[in-house]
Amino acid sequence: MIAIELDSIDAVRARLAAIPADTAITLRAAGAELACQIRSAAENNVSGGLLQARSGKLRDSLAVATSTSGTAIGFSVQAITPYAAFQEFGFSGTESVREFLRRQSMVFGRTIAPKEVTVRAHDRQIDYPGRSYLRSALAQFAPTIHDVLSSAMAEVLKS
Repeated sequence: MIAIELDSIDAVRARLAAIPADTAITLRAAGAELACQIRSAAENNVSGGLLQARSGKLRDSLAVATSTSGTAIGFSVQAITPYAAFQEFGFSGTESVREFLRRQSMVFGRTIAPKEVTVRAHDRQIDYPGRSYLRSALAQFAPTIHDVLSSAMAEVLKS
């Protein structure tokens, strides 16, 4: 999940409370549009920009979530697959692998009749570098986020 933190949030909340309701509607629409653009950039990163898509599950799990609390409006772009954080941040450490059945059809480079082989539980060392698809999408839009929201505020305040 990507979060934005503001300094002096109480002053921001007081100012937002004084703004008419149509401002909240305009800011919500601008924020939703930005979040959708960030999601599209992350989908592009997952579909060959940074990662090579295999099944498309990571790309399909990308979603925009909206949260409201009083006058605060929040947007997040998130991926809900179990391995989303593994891809985003990487992992270095030991992983425990459960026992499983493997279908084996080749041995020492020679084709054999397919048979199932039990692979016993074991630990393996992993050193997987992160391939940031969400943070890089946010970084791509970081210079424009302030400008888009400022323009939306100026548009409302003009009317």
